[in-house]
Amino acid sequence: MERRAYEKEIADVNSRSDLLRKKYSEEKARANGLLRTMSTLEGNIRALRTEMADLKEEKELALQEKNTLRARLEKKTAECKEKVDTLSDRYDVLSEKHEALVMKYDKNEKACEKKIKTLLSEKDELDTTLKETTYNLERCQKHNKKLAGIASKLVVKYRDKGVVDSIAQKEPFTGLKQVQMEKLIQEYQDKIDDHQLEQ
Repeated sequence: MERRAYEKEIADVNSRSDLLRKKYSEEKARANGLLRTMSTLEGNIRALRTEMADLKEEKELALQEKNTLRARLEKKTAECKEKVDTLSDRYDVLSEKHEALVMKYDKNEKACEKKIKTLLSEKDELDTTLKETTYNLERCQKHNKKLAGIASKLVVKYRDKGVVDSIAQKEPFTGLKQVQMEKLIQEYQDKIDDHQLEQ
């Protein structure tokens, strides 16, 4: 009976031992699974840390680039503002010059219009004077021609005057030739007076 009790106890111990082995195998398998999972997780953590380091580096580079771009933008903005101020000042100066030139042009235009009116008026007066002068010149030429004819006739008469006419002209008693001569002179004087220009 004792033997049976031992055998039973041994069987129980063996059964428990099998169960423990089985449980150990399961636990070992489970531990191995956990180790693999842990190893995978550690690999993932390392990869994430590397990725985080890369992202941190990228972030720092991006921040530096942002700061560089901001500095460039501020510089460009300052340059543009300076240019705008310069151009604005120049525009103001040019506007003043333009207004001065417009005023000067208007003044010159009015002066030119006045000068043109004066010159046109003077031209009209000169045209009138020219017409009068041309008319008077033509009259003078006609009268001159007639006077030249009268003078030529006198020269011919004086040249053709003979000795008898000369003696008769100086004859003191009758004075006939003197009267004829005075009559002829009066006749020519009348013709000259007819052709004399009015003052």
